Amino acid sequence: MAETKNYFDIRNVTENSAEIYVYSAIHRWGEDYGYKSAKDVQSELKAIENSKQLNVYINSPGGAVFEGMSIMSMLSRLKCKKTVYIDGLCASIATVIAFGIGAEVHMASTSLVMIHNAINDVSGNYKDFEKAAADLKKIDTNLVSVYRKRCGENLTEEEIRNYMDEETWFSADECLSY
Repeated sequence: MAETKNYFDIRNVTENSAEIYVYSAIHRWGEDYGYKSAKDVQSELKAIENSKQLNVYINSPGGAVFEGMSIMSMLSRLKCKKTVYIDGLCASIATVIAFGIGAEVHMASTSLVMIHNAINDVSGNYKDFEKAAADLKKIDTNLVSVYRKRCGENLTEEEIRNYMDEETWFSADECLSY
């Protein structure tokens, strides 16, 4: 069993299954600051690469978009069956991990999911702001593609973008309907 001191714990590793707990914000600063980075996760995944079943438990406010996208990519490449359990909050980039790794997803009846447009801190002149806006639109397109793939025909791209524009919260029943 891999022992970790952080908030993205890998537990109960056996030949047949493993558990990952995403119970923190996700940020490139990593575990030294109480977050989890993609680099932290990468080193921990070696312990579970041969498991047949991966259970991912999420209670996270999200965090840095590129760290979350990297974590999603790493988890989606694992060849095992994956199941996600949203235990409480699954917001922002944590939703991309939950819905983008090709897993069956279960939510507690009291859980909430929140999606929104990507956010960036910008300073500088108008050209810096224009470039940042263009970059954020590209990032949002990537986020939409994850949600669109998961929802299939149940939501259009326009509907997903509207939900992101409005920073929308979904109950377990609403998620199930989409």
